[in-house]
Amino acid sequence: MNQVVTKHVEPAVSSLVEVAVPLPIFSSLTYRIPQELGGYLMPCARVLVPVGRRIVTGYVLGSAATQPTAEIKNIIDVLDREPLFSEDDLRFYRWVADYYHYPLGLTLKAALPPGLTIQYEDRAELSTYGEQALSDPSLDARSKHLLEILKTCGKLSVKTLRKKAGLQGFTYHLTKLSRAGLVHISSAPQRGKVRVCMQRWFTATDVAPPQNLRGRQQKLMSYIKDHSPVSEKTLRKEFGTVTQVLAALEQKGLITVSYREMLRVPPSYEPLCIEPQHSLTADQQTALNNIDPALDQRIFYPVLLYGITGSGKTEIYLHAMQRVLARGAQCLYLVPEIALTAQLYDRISSRLNVPIALLHSGMTDGERFDAWRMIRRAEVGVVIGARSALFAPFAKLGAIIVDEEHDSSYKQEDGLRYNARDMAVVRAKIKSCVVILGSATPSLESYANALAKKYHLVSLPRRVENRALPQVSIVPLQAQPEKRKTASILTEPLRRALAERLASGKQSLLFLNRRGFAPVYVCQTCGAALRCPNCAVSLIYHRGDKQLTCHYCGYGMALPQECPACGSYFLVWLGWGTERLEAELGMLFPGARIARMDRDTMAQRGAVHRLIKNMSRGTLDIVIGTQMLVKGYHLPEVTLVGVVCADQSLHFPDYRSSERTFQLLTQVAGRAGRGDTPGEVIIQTYTPDHYSIRCAQRHDYQTFYEVEMKNRRELGYPPYTKMVLLRFEGVQQARVHECATAVGALARKSAQAHPGIEILGPCVAPLARIRSRWRYHLLLKSSSSQKVRAFAHHLIEQASRCVRQTGVALIIDVDPLQMV
Repeated sequence: MNQVVTKHVEPAVSSLVEVAVPLPIFSSLTYRIPQELGGYLMPCARVLVPVGRRIVTGYVLGSAATQPTAEIKNIIDVLDREPLFSEDDLRFYRWVADYYHYPLGLTLKAALPPGLTIQYEDRAELSTYGEQALSDPSLDARSKHLLEILKTCGKLSVKTLRKKAGLQGFTYHLTKLSRAGLVHISSAPQRGKVRVCMQRWFTATDVAPPQNLRGRQQKLMSYIKDHSPVSEKTLRKEFGTVTQVLAALEQKGLITVSYREMLRVPPSYEPLCIEPQHSLTADQQTALNNIDPALDQRIFYPVLLYGITGSGKTEIYLHAMQRVLARGAQCLYLVPEIALTAQLYDRISSRLNVPIALLHSGMTDGERFDAWRMIRRAEVGVVIGARSALFAPFAKLGAIIVDEEHDSSYKQEDGLRYNARDMAVVRAKIKSCVVILGSATPSLESYANALAKKYHLVSLPRRVENRALPQVSIVPLQAQPEKRKTASILTEPLRRALAERLASGKQSLLFLNRRGFAPVYVCQTCGAALRCPNCAVSLIYHRGDKQLTCHYCGYGMALPQECPACGSYFLVWLGWGTERLEAELGMLFPGARIARMDRDTMAQRGAVHRLIKNMSRGTLDIVIGTQMLVKGYHLPEVTLVGVVCADQSLHFPDYRSSERTFQLLTQVAGRAGRGDTPGEVIIQTYTPDHYSIRCAQRHDYQTFYEVEMKNRRELGYPPYTKMVLLRFEGVQQARVHECATAVGALARKSAQAHPGIEILGPCVAPLARIRSRWRYHLLLKSSSSQKVRAFAHHLIEQASRCVRQTGVALIIDVDPLQMV
């Protein structure tokens, strides 16, 4: 184990430290180090500190540069005996917080594994004076109501008391009772959910067992003597419940107990994909010749690896990682989808003989905490993870790989709204290492950076073993509304191609980017569609659950027998989802083995692994999926890919819709023909002449890039401009509109002193209401990232009073990807 060197805050130099707290404040707070904690405190560790009446978990940033004039409070406790991250990591976290205009304390909380923040909650309890006051006739009704609840229920959390009381002005009345001494308010800790896991181990002593040792004690003693030292977990597995028996043996002096840290790791599955050693193609060797010198020199070197589907990008990644590991450094491999990590783990572990850690939100809090600490101690060589793995505290980071760098999943859409692809480049610069952004369909921003020489462009223009790209056919859909509920969305060419694959024993994929049975449930009499009461969207019909569901807030209702608007019984579903497509295929091909890959079917842990295993073993014929299906799976027996409707993403109200459509179609087409049999792709569409669809048919990224960049230049969208989206949210639409309008007017006035800033809006968001909150957008644009972020910062400072007064939430999204 590598020893982590810790640097303590030296009390003799300064007894004051700066602490970031996970609250919506942008400055750090200064605290005094009590004498009894001085020897334990170190930068980058957690501490308990008071903030107002609350006690919160804070993060030590270092010694305070100046002494504030306000009263300085003491640190209550130190929670870590070693730092959770390094000074270099902290530098990166500061950069992220500054760029995305997010408080540093909340940035650190988002970066760290979940469960490390100790939560405190306020609790209210009736005092003796409060009990006496209940008989006071002068006591107002609302105060009396609160006191009666506390007398009946005893001590309650303030949150629970608020719900039970249901009073307007609750905080005012509770504060008044507290100040009068009628109610005691105290804070109680809710311990963090995760901590170091210690396990008991048992060793046999030299004491001879007594002659009367019988039964389970004798069996257990014999096992411990033969296997010393042995863990309690192993003993429970062999003998069941052993706690009392072990206690008896220890009391007799026959065994000793010790404690060891137990690392929690995700469950292992049967390997699916063993990656053999391949001979490099000429294109791959050329690519590595461009990358290897930078790996050896340990310099910042951003690479865009543009390789068509099936060109062997993973082989480049494996060779690069092998070179980095050979000099004792670590590698970070980012993927856009958690489901990809299992197959990738198999491929990497079969080639690289090093410890590998997974790090993503699909793991338990304990597993993520232990992986974090192993990475910090340099006990693992390769880390495979989704976007949050970017924040891991690497001791010796040597290379970062961002696979499928174009994928929008790298952008976090709530809380800290960061883009892991862009931040990977920043992290590589801070760590002075190579970063490889790989894709068959690079984002326009990345490709523009490569052409501008900001990134080094490396290309793989041909598939390995000279395999042909799949032949792509476009089938126009009849642009007619459904005349009957059973009308099929599968055209004759696609049905015929599916039948041919079934007859030949080959596998097929069908892509439909909409889960559920049908997206609309509508009344044929009055035309009303059943909509979510909390969101401005239609409810999705899920036939398996026999209910209508909102995919935004989770609201659900049983399938109604009559229209809520007019009482008519003539209700019908419209449109197609993966569930309906699965039912349709079951009727068309009764003997086919069909599976579905979407959030509904893949929610259970290990579900994706089981589906890919069944595909690899040939026990499935057809897999239907949403965009989960598109992301990098290697399925050599798939020879047919059908795109059921290419228009769903194309007509989305977003300037990136054409780019997303081209990427989705090209990526899903790339799943076909990766083995020895040539592949075929059939794209069904209502807009067969759109350039994004035609370019995907020809596998022509260059033409698509030129056309789309021309459109972006004319409209003033990225990568020609940088944007900051201000979103206003609130329960009352009038207040949200008022606040957005006031800030918009303020923005236009301020922009007069800031040339080069363009302001669009405010206006109602395309999705006007989500989770009972109304949404308005104000968009700031400029050709300079620094200018638009500085203007946004200036505007937010000016508008903060207006936002606070209206009670509206202001959300800042730098470099937004989703504009809905």
